[in-house]
Amino acid sequence: YGVQGYPTLKWISATTDKNAEAVEYESGRSTSALVKYVQKKLNPESISTEATMDGDIVVLTDESFDNTVFTGKESWLIKFYAPWCSHCKDMQPSYEAAAAELKENSNVKLAMVDATENGAI
Repeated sequence: YGVQGYPTLKWISATTDKNAEAVEYESGRSTSALVKYVQKKLNPESISTEATMDGDIVVLTDESFDNTVFTGKESWLIKFYAPWCSHCKDMQPSYEAAAAELKENSNVKLAMVDATENGAI
């Protein structure tokens, strides 16, 4: 299976074929990232392509990024962060304040992406 480092995760769809493709898992290591990956593999239609909001900040995912950001309607300031990163945590209050101050400006949106769970972006 070409495993060279640990941990390595591979997805093998239900099959009796011992030569079936083992797809390299390339996403986050958190519980929610693992569950989201499996749900997407089992039922791709179950994953929302709509962005959500956290206060005045748009929360983007692998699935919502392209159809939200590349509309040509506004510019974006996007924070790519890791939930465990102390610098990211320290910046959050300022980012939230900036989003609140700029929310009435229709030319710009502030967004964030958990880079540990959305590695395809």
